[in-house]
Amino acid sequence: PSFVRQHAHFVTGCSGGQGAVRELCELILQAQGNYDRLMAGYLA
Repeated sequence: PSFVRQHAHFVTGCSGGQGAVRELCELILQAQGNYDRLMAGYLA
């Protein structure tokens, strides 16, 4: 709902079931500086 969106600190570009949680997890990992290191393990 628009009321919730107005008060949210972050709104994902994806809908629930379409990658919203993944987007949020990636954001957190990037903010912590862990994203590149963790992804390198999967891409090796």
